[in-house]
Amino acid sequence: HRSTEATPSGDYHGQYDQSDFLRALERTRLRQGQRIVQLLQQKLAAPFSLLDFGAGRGWFLSEARRAGVSRLAGADTSQLAVNLLRERGFEALQLTAEPSDAALPTLTFRPDVVTFLDVVEHFRASEVTREVARVLAQFKPRLVVLKVPVSSGLLHRSARALASFGRVSALEQLYQVGTFPPHFSYFSRASLRLLLKACRLEQIGRAHV
Repeated sequence: HRSTEATPSGDYHGQYDQSDFLRALERTRLRQGQRIVQLLQQKLAAPFSLLDFGAGRGWFLSEARRAGVSRLAGADTSQLAVNLLRERGFEALQLTAEPSDAALPTLTFRPDVVTFLDVVEHFRASEVTREVARVLAQFKPRLVVLKVPVSSGLLHRSARALASFGRVSALEQLYQVGTFPPHFSYFSRASLRLLLKACRLEQIGRAHV
């Protein structure tokens, strides 16, 4: 498990290139979303409901809607993201930018599934277990999906190799240095298993998407 630190600044959606990068990211997220929904449909009988924690621009929720998922909601710290979700007809929860012991906003339904897709790496390592656990304690889903970047991946291993020769730009890009929230963590398989255990989750499947 590898981690870093950073300082908050602004709505994260305003920090990215809004043209080519965003379109490429959307294509990737829709492709991944389609695969994740297919995996969920293999595990749960339809219809089921879903909360996407850290929903961003709602690409995964849009894919879930196309696949016929019945009730959908998203949660995010970004006001821009929450506005986009509501404009698209999704129930949306506004979250605080910093971790808090305060109760989370409530939904009009209890989700069967809670997804954390490219989200928990944005929590500081000391906060990951607490934040995931409090979401699960409030919503009590039947199934949880965690999608994280891994330190054993080719990109991360290549960036670490370059950094050992003083070329740190690739590693800084992976950790999203200069934006907030950055990637505070890159998980190994071992640290991800420890997270599941700490949150009292049982692994029932694993996939690369």
